[in-house]
Amino acid sequence: MSTEENKDLIKRDSSFLQKAGNQISITNKLLTIYKEKDVEQDLVSSYKDEFKKLKEEFEEKLKLIEEYLEKGGIKNNLKDYKGAIEDYTKAIELYPKAEAYLRRGVTKHNLKDYKGATEDYTKAIELKPEDCSYYGKRGNAKNKLGDKEGAVLDWRKAIELATKTIELNPKNELAYETRAFAKTNLGDKEGADLDWKRAVELGC
Repeated sequence: MSTEENKDLIKRDSSFLQKAGNQISITNKLLTIYKEKDVEQDLVSSYKDEFKKLKEEFEEKLKLIEEYLEKGGIKNNLKDYKGAIEDYTKAIELYPKAEAYLRRGVTKHNLKDYKGATEDYTKAIELKPEDCSYYGKRGNAKNKLGDKEGAVLDWRKAIELATKTIELNPKNELAYETRAFAKTNLGDKEGADLDWKRAVELGC
């Protein structure tokens, strides 16, 4: 490979790295690839330092996100919903984590902004589609908006995902709780009671 091709390769991958969460493994994989492609060692060393810097910046950003999520949680508990939304929004602006969208959605739901809550739950689902609780909460918001059909579909999806989660981890109390709520909403009182009982046994 030519020097210019090497530079372009590394710069392109370096740009991608800024958006990636698993900094260490990606860095190691890229350096291995560069070695196999006979990229000049001095260029690899140069960009290895850049990777390290990006990793440190990313980790610092994660710390800030956790701080905003924690502050938002405290404000939400104090019913300072607007203040909580501001903190969750700052966290999302730093990095779009599913948890941040979920928390902001819950807070908007508390403010009876069901449309905004539905939008945030949808973003959370896009980022973490395997989480059963996200569908349950979105179903509740859709129900408040009068979208009964959409609510039922989400509650059924919540039950489906919760069941899969329980099969993998029978002690997952959140999965039992989510499934119990969804079954209650769908009129399955007997099934909901059994799930509530199990959730309580697990410490819910």
